Amino acid sequence: MVQSVAKAFKVLQAFDAQHPAMTLSEIAQQADLDLSAAQRFAHTLQQLGYLLKHPGTRQFSLSLKSLDLAYHYRLSSQLVNRAMPVLHHVSKETEETVNLTVLDGTEVVYLERIQSRHVLATNVTTGTRLPAYCLSPGRAILSRLPNDIAC
Repeated sequence: MVQSVAKAFKVLQAFDAQHPAMTLSEIAQQADLDLSAAQRFAHTLQQLGYLLKHPGTRQFSLSLKSLDLAYHYRLSSQLVNRAMPVLHHVSKETEETVNLTVLDGTEVVYLERIQSRHVLATNVTTGTRLPAYCLSPGRAILSRLPNDIAC
């Protein structure tokens, strides 16, 4: 395993709703890195275009380029590409919200979501991860797993 790559991803994953913009010290704390490593990774990720540095506050935040990985995943995923025509058909026929989800460990990940016109919007978007046992799609997936598989 290349530790530098793992640390770079720890820096990117440190940003979330509670930490949309952070100083180097905050990045170091959230990513469990020393300040020098946080500075090197933040600078590199900024140079690559994945982080923005705000001159006035000296805080970093994710850039639009950070969406590229998700975009490339969706373009290259055979599951998403094959499911989309079916999802559109089911959505059109039922006029209900249609989701494409997969199990990842103990969580359900939303890969696609076509929302109904008449349903209140929820905060579930592509990429959302939620515990499988809490959701209908998660319970459906779990019900089809062999009994000897533990999530």
